[in-house]
Amino acid sequence: MATVFNSYVTTSHEGWRPPTPFMAFFVSMTGSAPNFRTVAFWDAQAPWQQAWLAHCPYHRDIIPLVLAPTLPGWRVLDIGAGSGILALPLHQRGCRVTALEPSRGMRTLLHQTLQENPPAHFDIDHRTWEQVPLSSYRGYDLMVACNSLHVTSWGFSRALAKIFRAAPRHVCVISENRFFNGPPRPYVGKFYLRWQRQLTADSSVAYHSLAEVWEHFHCHWGRPPTAAEQAALAQELTYQGEHFWLKQQTRLTICWWSRRGGSKRTENNARRTAPH
Repeated sequence: MATVFNSYVTTSHEGWRPPTPFMAFFVSMTGSAPNFRTVAFWDAQAPWQQAWLAHCPYHRDIIPLVLAPTLPGWRVLDIGAGSGILALPLHQRGCRVTALEPSRGMRTLLHQTLQENPPAHFDIDHRTWEQVPLSSYRGYDLMVACNSLHVTSWGFSRALAKIFRAAPRHVCVISENRFFNGPPRPYVGKFYLRWQRQLTADSSVAYHSLAEVWEHFHCHWGRPPTAAEQAALAQELTYQGEHFWLKQQTRLTICWWSRRGGSKRTENNARRTAPH
């Protein structure tokens, strides 16, 4: 299948600045660690991911944009569901959700939430997207992937191409702009780009102590920070509200493709609720 994203295009936004090398150490979705595409890496990152989500409104503007075109009763596959940050709101919307998440650490976070209010029509698949045969997920209304395709062993483009081969009615991809090469193609086989939206998201990280900062560095890179790295990191931190904050923002793109020949009801709903 042809490349879904065209040549690289840089973006800018007033008030936005790209992460410095030290800031990027602590964004768990950065994709900069040497083993970030392994399940073991995400198992180790799960506690830090939970702490990040507890303090950072990263998904605040993403969730309503994904929910708006979605109809109750849809079968939804969330690829790389993590702790369920999108899968659970989609289920609350009335969808029958399958959360595809190979990391045991991330699934533990998801199970903790589900134990509080066990839902019906919510399944968890332990396999990776690379391992799943297309026959397992035919006939879905929506496949969604939020910052997960670039961490597959295949890489972003090949993982996305498999979604289109699975032929759901709709495809929604959310990704930080640095993880794909430029603007999306308006047509991919039988799919056409219904809408896209660019956002600036808060991706700040909060710590309770400097020792916790060094511990996260060690977890992320497999070694403690040097004295020079500690000094550089300390310069990046802001103390506020009894936390050490690594303040940063990131640029995101949300793309929604629809397959030609879908039902009139889903076509009209996607058109009516597409962001402007």
